[in-house]
Amino acid sequence: MESGEMFVAVRAERDGHDFIRDAARLGASSAMVDHFVAESDLPQLRTPDVGEAFLRIAHMHRSNFKGKIVGVTGSCGKTSTKDALQLLLGPDTCLATDGNFNN
Repeated sequence: MESGEMFVAVRAERDGHDFIRDAARLGASSAMVDHFVAESDLPQLRTPDVGEAFLRIAHMHRSNFKGKIVGVTGSCGKTSTKDALQLLLGPDTCLATDGNFNN
């Protein structure tokens, strides 16, 4: 969480709503929730389904993106290939995830 970001309270193994105060301490500017959290001073965007709302926002953002997208697949070497591509293309022209999201 970085200062100014919206905290998205997802319900998974743990309920994200339980971490809204922590997000505020880390600088969150607001929270997307499925119910109002009275213990928080953050502005709250309430939606019936946080996951669905987040997916719709992501879909809209992706639909508006006009750049090229490259996916790297395979059994090994994906992270190093992604890092090499970002290094070669430059951070101003290539958006890539930090680290990896492997299980």
